[in-house]
Amino acid sequence: MPKLAGLMDGAEPDVRDFMAIPQGSRASLAVGVGNHRSGCFVAACDATLMPFRGCGVCMLTTLLAQIGVSAAAALTVAWAAVKFLGKSWVEHHFKQELEELKLGHNKQIERLKLDLDILRSRISKLHDQEFTVLPEVWSKMAAALSTMIAASDPQRPYANTIGMNDGELNEYLETTRLLAWEKGEIRNFPRDEQKGREAKLHNMLDWANYSKARQLAEEFRSFLQSRRIFMSDELTRELDRCSEMLDRAVAEFRRFLEARQANQPIELVICPTLKEESTRMMEAVRLEIQRKLFGDRPT
Repeated sequence: MPKLAGLMDGAEPDVRDFMAIPQGSRASLAVGVGNHRSGCFVAACDATLMPFRGCGVCMLTTLLAQIGVSAAAALTVAWAAVKFLGKSWVEHHFKQELEELKLGHNKQIERLKLDLDILRSRISKLHDQEFTVLPEVWSKMAAALSTMIAASDPQRPYANTIGMNDGELNEYLETTRLLAWEKGEIRNFPRDEQKGREAKLHNMLDWANYSKARQLAEEFRSFLQSRRIFMSDELTRELDRCSEMLDRAVAEFRRFLEARQANQPIELVICPTLKEESTRMMEAVRLEIQRKLFGDRPT
């Protein structure tokens, strides 16, 4: 085989010449070639090794061939090494990616927990405000309504001061809403004009009750405007309706008192309507407030 001698003499190897050698003789030849010319086995080995020229598989196959292992066995061992190393690299890479993914998820979970805690804190503070604001707005509305209705009631009661002595009159005046100068004017009224004093007292009491009703209506309206952010739309609609009717009733009652003083009495219209509507309005507001405070539990 002259071409095989060429391999040993340093001639360019030919794969076809090597493949013509019987399988059992390839390893011996490869060893001799390896001893004579480093690296020539890579060019002359089985054609399946050609894609691996210059890589770790080629180096490992050459080494095995140099120690007397057949080309087929060398290729098998090299491929098994590549598969093992490749599997280890994939597992390592997958494990690393999984750890990074877990770390990213944990960070997202922590951010979500923080956002949830902030939201819970805000909701808790909102509920705390509701438990403070809703009873207060109910109290202010009820006080303004009851005062206005009582002040404008045609059947409102008056104390009869005719026949009272000075002590009894003074004691009664201290229970009224009259100002100090008004009380003094009633005390200084001539004794023989008790009926005139009675009419004067009633007029003063009406104006005092009007002033109190106006004050409470203004407090209710101001509180509603400043706290409506803590109330639902349904509740604020009912409260706004009540506040608007209160303001109209207060204005009408003032016109009524002024006309009476001018001996040109007028008939009250809005005030009686307020009295009729107050029950319905208060019931609607009560149900809405209790729904907010106690949920859907029966009350």
